[in-house]
Amino acid sequence: MITNGEIAPPAPQKATGAQTAGLRMELRRATRGEHDAAEAAFAPFHSAPAQHLSWFLGCQLVALRPLYELAGRSGAQAEALIGDLLKALEQDCADRGWHPAPVAGHGAQTGRDLDGLAIDYLVLGSRLGTEVLRRRLMEEADDPLPAYFAPRPHKDMWQQSCRELDAIPADSLRAKRLIDDTRTGFSFFYAAARANPIMIGTDIQPIL
Repeated sequence: MITNGEIAPPAPQKATGAQTAGLRMELRRATRGEHDAAEAAFAPFHSAPAQHLSWFLGCQLVALRPLYELAGRSGAQAEALIGDLLKALEQDCADRGWHPAPVAGHGAQTGRDLDGLAIDYLVLGSRLGTEVLRRRLMEEADDPLPAYFAPRPHKDMWQQSCRELDAIPADSLRAKRLIDDTRTGFSFFYAAARANPIMIGTDIQPIL
């Protein structure tokens, strides 16, 4: 997502009687509105991925750039992965002659850093959805898939993020910060989709 499809639910963990309720499921519930808004903004791509592929790639590039900048300051696990994805997206967009518009007021301009775990939740969770999209595009597209869709190691980091979220009490101050920061991260993708006209093949059409 975001989006690369639905963020996968965190991996189940065995509960113990003494375990305090962690944040992972509450985070998913509390940010559902922002997730759904981002999904709706990418509805053209989800309805016809091969047709709107260039537009989707450009929007991912625009949204991931500020997250990469913020990940470098927060110590997010996904920093290197985001950097690799950005290199792939830059090449994919260049190959398609597509230069998406950036979104002002994001990244460092948010006025504060984002918690690295929020960035990990957004990026690592969405990569699971990307695998579903990759299989769908392989069935629909005639050309080789863009480099962005190449499989990348992320599942161990995703599992680690789930464990870290499990360890954070849902009523803690950090939990509130993580929810707020995850909402902000989703807004990057929503804004990228709204700032760029829909690209169908080589024809660019404004979003109505």
